[in-house]
Amino acid sequence: MARKNNVTELILTGLFQDPQVQRVCFVLFLPVYLATIVGNGLIVLTVAISKSLNSPMYFFLSYLSLVEISYSSTVVPKFIRDLLAKIKTISLEGCMAQIFFFHFFGVAEILLLVVMAYDRYVAICKPLQYTTIMSRCQLYIMAVTSNVTQIILLGFSQNRDVQKIISAIFLLMYTAIVLGNGLIVVTILASKGLTSPMYFFLGYLSFVEICYCSVTVPKLILDSFMDTEVISVKGCISQIFFLHFFGGTEIFLLTVMAYDRYVAICKPLHYTTVMNQRVCSLLVGAAWGGGLLHSAGQTFLIFQLPFCGSKALDHYFCDVHPVLKMACSDTFLIGVLIIANGGSISVISFVVLLTSYVVILHSLRSQSSEGRRKALSTCASHVAVVGLFFIPCSFVYMRPCVTFPADKIVAVFYTVVTPLLNPVIYSFRSAEVKNAMRRLIGEKVIRGEK
Repeated sequence: MARKNNVTELILTGLFQDPQVQRVCFVLFLPVYLATIVGNGLIVLTVAISKSLNSPMYFFLSYLSLVEISYSSTVVPKFIRDLLAKIKTISLEGCMAQIFFFHFFGVAEILLLVVMAYDRYVAICKPLQYTTIMSRCQLYIMAVTSNVTQIILLGFSQNRDVQKIISAIFLLMYTAIVLGNGLIVVTILASKGLTSPMYFFLGYLSFVEICYCSVTVPKLILDSFMDTEVISVKGCISQIFFLHFFGGTEIFLLTVMAYDRYVAICKPLHYTTVMNQRVCSLLVGAAWGGGLLHSAGQTFLIFQLPFCGSKALDHYFCDVHPVLKMACSDTFLIGVLIIANGGSISVISFVVLLTSYVVILHSLRSQSSEGRRKALSTCASHVAVVGLFFIPCSFVYMRPCVTFPADKIVAVFYTVVTPLLNPVIYSFRSAEVKNAMRRLIGEKVIRGEK
């Protein structure tokens, strides 16, 4: 069966099919859209130029107006153009892009409205503290009020001998992570037999595991050896961004892999049609995009904070909760938004994962004992990785923004242990992967002898 989607374009039926009514709609919607652009654009320009409109309320209003222009421009221009077209079509890629930007700007507007409501709450209920809490300097850029340029990472221990032991242990684990996951990526790329969607997703997961681990572990190893446990504020923010970028991408990839197993086991006859190459590529792209949006949200919330407290961070890498403790402003709302961002992704993904595996287990009752054994073996590997990753993440990110001494040990599980066990759990137990690795290594040895 061809692994291609036979739908390349979609037909938009619009509001009405009558050509005369469509012309009337064109005359109505075109001035409305122009008024939206001109009106909101005038607000943005006025707030940007005027020196008297410098309160947080107008600061938020200008961003809201900008989002309104973008939100409306996602759908209205095409709708207006299609009113005069005989055939109203949109490509599948264009449809996906429209869905992405429609929800991106829609969610941004919802969050801005929440922030504006908080601004009004502070202005009315705490007027004497308003300028302190909602200082524009705090909202605009961290560097204006921050007197902290470097952060000291306390790590696991201040004892030099213990640091060297920890560094040696993490060096061995990091080397194993890079070699193990790297071998999986190379094997899947080189082997012609590992072309199913499961291995396609596994290759990306292994690549993400290497990147995710590389955000924190190399610096920990170097700092322990060189006794320079310092990171700049910009470096700290960058570490937070990439940590949540690759972490969010991994969460979405695990969700996609659970869906792949659901289709393979519950709908085997439709598997090659549903999980064709185009769909797999879109799902991987969506995972990367989801990780980027999650990370951008977390980083933006941290980036706007001024740091003027202690320079010491009781962790071995920069993360949102420990960094929040260094801020010298009210972080209640930011803490709530950070929990909402990270917690919602974790909860939704975890529920989807559990639901898919429950449905899979329920469907196994009608299969043969051999098919049931193979499916259970595959699902057990997935559940093991999901548990090792989600349980520690949930402990850290699905709670109020407080830190505990155990956070550093828990963080090791989802930043080091999970990437370390990924090759063992997913691949080295698979006969297909092991055979492909043997063939790949055998070919290299033969070429070397020649």
